[in-house]
Amino acid sequence: MTLVLSQSDWDELFQQVPQAPPDNLVLDDFEEFTNLPEYIGRGYNRGIELTPGLWLNFSECEYCQDLSVKAPAHDHLIQIGVHLSGFIYFDAVHPNLGGTRGYFSGSGISPAYVEKYRSGERLTAVSVDIEPEWLELFLTDEQRCSDTLKQLFKQEDWKVSFYPKVTPAMRSLAYQLWNAPYRGAAKRMYLQAKVFELLAMHLDLISASAQTLNSPRLKPKTITRLHYAKEILTQQFENPRSHAATRFSGTVSNNRSRLSNAAAA
Repeated sequence: MTLVLSQSDWDELFQQVPQAPPDNLVLDDFEEFTNLPEYIGRGYNRGIELTPGLWLNFSECEYCQDLSVKAPAHDHLIQIGVHLSGFIYFDAVHPNLGGTRGYFSGSGISPAYVEKYRSGERLTAVSVDIEPEWLELFLTDEQRCSDTLKQLFKQEDWKVSFYPKVTPAMRSLAYQLWNAPYRGAAKRMYLQAKVFELLAMHLDLISASAQTLNSPRLKPKTITRLHYAKEILTQQFENPRSHAATRFSGTVSNNRSRLSNAAAA
């Protein structure tokens, strides 16, 4: 039997769940933790605001029965999703996500959809949420006007989604994000660097695919700038008290991520 929940049902369930992490999971003070309600399974989500406008989310869950969650049309950020195990199933709007099929979505309005989870299947996913204004900081005026990158900034229009093949390099990055070897400020800077690298990979993918659409290719300069930002973070994570690191990381505020819609909100 399949349990069917609306988005409001789902949100209400999470508000009733104790948020204490398990003893074997050590969190930094800038991480937010959300338990999966025992009524529907076991697992958790942990989220980190890496900089204002950039969030990293980790989801690990296993449902005790088949589950469908009905999501209404809603505002959507730019998002990257990589599954390390398990799938999210769809009958429409999206293909099934997981395995070698990743998710890269522009901002705009998401249509309504129903996402499905199968009982006993362990779902492990890494996702990144990006405010469109944050990404625009790395783009020139010419790039903002290109047909390729306009797909990521739909505002009040329907968003555009891509389903790139998850390469070994992407999967390796996702594992590195999940298993960060540092704590405190150094951990946050390490995660920032890896997210920049993952974003650069996805921007390069849609830029390359634009050749088929006869659109101008994203200039290497943009990818270089993202990699340069990653290098700065990598060089400085061992010295988290430096002023440059403080300016880059920004301030900590409430993380917007939830366990729901971890890879395809």
